[in-house]
Amino acid sequence: MYEVAGRGPVDVRYSIDDPNSDGEEAKAVPSGWTKSIEVSTPETLMHMTVYASASEAPEETVTCRVRLDGKVVDEKTLKRGETSQALQCEADLSKR
Repeated sequence: MYEVAGRGPVDVRYSIDDPNSDGEEAKAVPSGWTKSIEVSTPETLMHMTVYASASEAPEETVTCRVRLDGKVVDEKTLKRGETSQALQCEADLSKR
């Protein structure tokens, strides 16, 4: 599962390294956004990139999380004013 927390809308791009997936994008998602993905290939790499506008609430934070079976396997948090580079989370299922 992919998850975004923090104040204000963000754009999200998420994908899995699976022959059947080209990745997807969600624009202007609110805080608390989640997306569940069913993964059937054991050596999958799950990617998530969050794009947050630094001009909107620059002192607030944005967090991305990737969960596997309910457990957080990657989590990163930055202030919106520090997100000039995209915030990225990922999970390498081949290491599970």
